[in-house]
Amino acid sequence: MIQKVYENIYLNSVRLPNTPLKSLNSYIITDANRALIIDSGFNTQISSEDFFSGIKELGIDIKNTDLFLTHLHADHSGLASLFQRESSGKVYSSINDASYITKMIQHSFSDLFIMSLKLFGMDASEEFFSSHPAISYCPNSAIDFTYVKPNDIIKIADFELNVISVPGHTPDHISLYDPNKKIYFSGDHILDSISPNIAFWGDEHPDMLGEYLSSLDKTSALDIDIIFPSHRNIIKDYKRRIAEIKAHHFERLSEVLGLLDEKGSKATVIEIASTMHWDYRAESFDAFPNAQKWFACSEAMAHLEHLKSMGKISSSDIQGIRYYFYNA
Repeated sequence: MIQKVYENIYLNSVRLPNTPLKSLNSYIITDANRALIIDSGFNTQISSEDFFSGIKELGIDIKNTDLFLTHLHADHSGLASLFQRESSGKVYSSINDASYITKMIQHSFSDLFIMSLKLFGMDASEEFFSSHPAISYCPNSAIDFTYVKPNDIIKIADFELNVISVPGHTPDHISLYDPNKKIYFSGDHILDSISPNIAFWGDEHPDMLGEYLSSLDKTSALDIDIIFPSHRNIIKDYKRRIAEIKAHHFERLSEVLGLLDEKGSKATVIEIASTMHWDYRAESFDAFPNAQKWFACSEAMAHLEHLKSMGKISSSDIQGIRYYFYNA
């Protein structure tokens, strides 16, 4: 369903089956001769129908359309291969997140998941991720990316969209900001009513939560009238929302630190995650779908690693499992 949200900017609501997110806000910026789409949706029939019908409804020539991917997750990148087969336009991405998308296409992305499962203290197998969106709904063929870097500018209609690096939700998440119009396309960096998942991305990214909090501060320093996020509602009071998200993570850090103290001598990620409060509706943590278990454990580990970076806790890997210790 197409909705005009700003002059020459339309929101195309793309359904996301089998996920609590329910839908993606795919934005379409139109010009007389060209269009720019921000994010796509899953590589599924339902998402594809919504994505391409929105383009058709606006009368856009897909041959003269470009696609900008804010980050690697399949609900944002899943249709990029199909789009490129239909269009002669560019597919913009940050270089590091593009490398992860390529790993998804080549079916090697699960290596990261399996490594994480071992560290969490869980049984590690590829079958665990058979229903994970990164496996089920990712692009299905190679993509010829056009890489963008911070401070690059994409011009469309009368917009000059600056590429902003905001790592945290993914290692190389990017957003778009027009300082003259004071509008900001946040991807999953800032969302209304829900908090973006901050995950563990391996020891090459030791403190993703720290990076995310710094990215929030960077965005807070910008002059913004409207944030167009990838899920849920458009955001007007962005400083209030940033403060709420930061408060959420500070509460999480306090919760995790308290749970670790209660566990005594040491605890694994799964032991912490299974006793944390989660909004996901299920009878118990054991009843979570596997993908949700991974999201929960990965977020718990991101908070544990941030506490470690602050010197509040320590860790040690024992037979491939990471144990955390409370620094009394």
